Amino acid sequence: MKKLSPAPEDSEQSPQTAPPQTEEKTVTLVWGGDVNLGRRQHYRYRESLQSRILDIPELHAADLAIVNLECVLATCGEQGAAKGEGGPYYYRARPEMLSILLDAGVNMVTTANNHSGDYGPEAQLQQQMILNAVGLSCAGSGRNTESAFRPAFYRAGHLNVAVFSIDATQHRFAATETTPGNAWIDLKAPEQWHQILKPRIQHARTVADIILVAVHWGENNQPAPCKNEVAVGHAIIDAGADAILGASAHQLQGIEVYRSRPVIYDAGDLLFDAVRNNLADSGLFELTVSSRGVEKLRFIPVGAGFGFTRKLYSEDARALSEKMLQLSHPLGCNLTIDKNDGSASISLAPPVRPVTQRPELQNPRIIPELLSRFSPVPEDYQTASVPEHCRITPVRLGPLTLLGVHISPDNIQQRQMIYVESYWCCDEIISEDMRLDIRAAPMMPSTMPDWGHAMDHDPCDWMQPTSQWQPGVIYRDRYGLRPPPLSAIKNIALKISIRLTGTPAARKAGKYIAPQIIHINIQGCSAYENTDYRQTFSDEFLKTSTHRGWNAGQLEEITGGRWINPPADDWLVQSVVRASNHIDCVTDPCLYVASDYVTLARHERYSNMQKVYDNNWNSHRKIKQIHHCIAGAIVSETTGLSKLGLPLLKVQDPIKAMIEIGIASRKRLKGKVICITGSAGKSSTLHAMNVILGQNKKVWTTYNNYNSRVGLFVVLASAPYDADFVVLETAISAINTARYKHIRYVSPDITVITNISAAHLKPGETTLDIARKKTNIFNGMQPGMTAVICSETEHFDYMLNRAAEFKLQTICYGLSDSDHIQLKKLDDQGIAHIRLFDQYIELPCGHQPEHIVLNLLSCLAVLVLSEENYTDYLEAFSQVGVIEGRGIRSDISTSFGRIQIIDDAYNANPISMKAALRAFKASTTPGRKIMVLGDMLELSDQSEHYHRALTPMITDAAADQVLLTGEQMSKILPGLENSKVPYRFFESTDALTQYLSYNSLHQDLILFKASNGIGLRRVIQQLQQQISVSDHT
Repeated sequence: MKKLSPAPEDSEQSPQTAPPQTEEKTVTLVWGGDVNLGRRQHYRYRESLQSRILDIPELHAADLAIVNLECVLATCGEQGAAKGEGGPYYYRARPEMLSILLDAGVNMVTTANNHSGDYGPEAQLQQQMILNAVGLSCAGSGRNTESAFRPAFYRAGHLNVAVFSIDATQHRFAATETTPGNAWIDLKAPEQWHQILKPRIQHARTVADIILVAVHWGENNQPAPCKNEVAVGHAIIDAGADAILGASAHQLQGIEVYRSRPVIYDAGDLLFDAVRNNLADSGLFELTVSSRGVEKLRFIPVGAGFGFTRKLYSEDARALSEKMLQLSHPLGCNLTIDKNDGSASISLAPPVRPVTQRPELQNPRIIPELLSRFSPVPEDYQTASVPEHCRITPVRLGPLTLLGVHISPDNIQQRQMIYVESYWCCDEIISEDMRLDIRAAPMMPSTMPDWGHAMDHDPCDWMQPTSQWQPGVIYRDRYGLRPPPLSAIKNIALKISIRLTGTPAARKAGKYIAPQIIHINIQGCSAYENTDYRQTFSDEFLKTSTHRGWNAGQLEEITGGRWINPPADDWLVQSVVRASNHIDCVTDPCLYVASDYVTLARHERYSNMQKVYDNNWNSHRKIKQIHHCIAGAIVSETTGLSKLGLPLLKVQDPIKAMIEIGIASRKRLKGKVICITGSAGKSSTLHAMNVILGQNKKVWTTYNNYNSRVGLFVVLASAPYDADFVVLETAISAINTARYKHIRYVSPDITVITNISAAHLKPGETTLDIARKKTNIFNGMQPGMTAVICSETEHFDYMLNRAAEFKLQTICYGLSDSDHIQLKKLDDQGIAHIRLFDQYIELPCGHQPEHIVLNLLSCLAVLVLSEENYTDYLEAFSQVGVIEGRGIRSDISTSFGRIQIIDDAYNANPISMKAALRAFKASTTPGRKIMVLGDMLELSDQSEHYHRALTPMITDAAADQVLLTGEQMSKILPGLENSKVPYRFFESTDALTQYLSYNSLHQDLILFKASNGIGLRRVIQQLQQQISVSDHT
């Protein structure tokens, strides 16, 4: 590799052919990698014999033993230092923990790393003060840049050693000219390393015989150094260093010899508190040095356990040395393994340097006794009272009493910590140390781990173990709960649970659940799990399933549930329902499925989970009220229900069980499944198919517009085995699920797409996006199945092309000459003249408007596909009426005459509004024609555009009066001012109701059209009641 600068200005011979030299006495230096004395190490320290935690002979024997102290020894500061990470780790240790290193024989620590600043600059300076006080040499941190880059000097045998400590992982902790911090250099700029270090190394060389640079660099858990680390390593050697001591990855990396100087890329974890049952690979790196530099490098295998470290011997040592050999070989370093002790080594030929007389340094005296001066001061973690905003009704948890809790934040929009502040006291002296286990747990079943998992800690952020508490004193703890990885986070709600752990008594003390709900709303995270539903059933099961419904054994096999109050042998149900108001829509006897709102929402994937949690009903409570109407129930809880004597099938997730019953029903169906989707006309088309196909065939259809992800399978679950047609109204949300699995479970034989319009738009969406989402239904269809598509819509060609991509047959219907089924005209006698492929036919349609007749054409398509003769269904075609809320007409008798109402207020979007206004224009009445129009909802950022586009249609409809209500309808008022149409705007539906009550006249025709959320159907009901009362009086 090309050098970044000339070699340092020390005299060198060729490293490959060093001449014979007089033998010189050597000294031994040992590098030991990452050490974390914080977190769990506190209680591992109490549980273990202190001297056995880090008992490695080579540490004690070394003339200088160095480790990277990857925590901060301090009693001040608080979690929350900015680290630019969504789930940062904060490591702080009580000063007493330093005795572990002192007992192990460590003489020096490096502190430039990504954890020494975890508790702020004050804690970092306190650590430096503690280290200096007890006599442990340190390098890497300081009050400013200059002091942070200052090396630590140590007299090792007859040699002076200088050690620089530099971090390359956390720039936020970097010292500046005026603020404390670490020595930090950008890993991406090797030239800066050379530029900054060369003059400092040269200056240190005036005092030191040996220059070592400890570097904290690279990403975690990487098995090999990156190219930037290699470039920086070479730059440091070129700047004059005798060796590089690397750390940061938390695992061993290989060794490189560059210009006869060793680069130890990573020494792994020497002592860490990670919970494990085995020993992680680690090692000590022993450098034998003379005044010339490093003469020999030896790898000593060790194993790092849960808060302790052991030297490895025999086969274990040889196996780990073999691994180090393999890690180092790609870096050009060939180690030799010692067959006796299993270590690995390499002899080096450092460059010849002129002999220089240097001062004999005096090492600081280690004074362990001084550590007690820095013990946490209890008063720092105590408070006179609990802040008012944190107070709760005191909760007893074992010997402790929880007095207050504060949680922040409660609305999470990015991966971050949740901080929990809690206040505690005790009534008597506690001899044992109990830890606080505080977590944020999902409120619904989820694969997402708890926030704060495995983060139990001594109170006061490890500073005040309970064995040091005094009765009657209030202690404050503030601790951050680390989130799971972003890939595991779900946009669901959390609740904080607080319990004790650490002793058998603590674990039996119960727990406190905070009432506050934490909502997660992170862009890109899903709100739900990708639930997998059972979809395979044995041939024997499908053979024994009959049209009579479901028996107890079948339901048990499908759901995996267990019967509580087992039913009789001849027990069976014809239908399955989820809502009590659906019982009258299905065939008796029926099976009721109980759940809570959260469970239903999880399967429906509702977007507003906050509303769900705020209104989390539980329909298990409904069973007592309706048990006389049902034959049994699927439940997840049985409290208070067993005594009813009702057969109860207990499962873990009732909604999942119900969906799987629907899937099983689809597997055994013999007839065709027809799915109807589109922006408007779904319910009217479904009604038409039910009436027409039902004249001569057995038909089962969606009821109560239950067309959602769950609704599809509720309807399927009750479908008779021998139905000729199962017709399902299919919402866009039911189509567009993960991997389109719901519509694949349904597997439609025929899909009808009524139209595409601006409906249920999300911000930035267009009608093409709606067309794409609607035609995603084709993902559930097998090649050769049929898509029936109305041509009178936007993006018709796009939908045809998508059908072709899925290798589907298509039948098109509409007004075009190119359609397979074409409406030619509607005559005054209510006859539709239709071209059915090459045949011209006449259908009696009962004076229905054009958009309703177009729905009938899709029914003709289904008859053709089923090889049915349409003439056998003529009577049914004439009997198809309009369903409630979709243009149904009704008369109201009053004292001053009759009023005719057109109720089209269930739904509204641009295409249905256009159809309603066109039908209204064609309507006649001896009296006035009045339009009552409200907003079209869910048009997102295009709402104003689509409402303004109504102005010419409203003007053209020839109304005698136009009554408007709703925020968006107010936007069209300027456009109506220039027309001759008399109009009025109402701020509320109540004002509108009052006006109509007093201003309706004999033979008025009044159209009500709006989205259901506007409330015009309520206006109709109130109008009927008020006019009836007026008429009665």
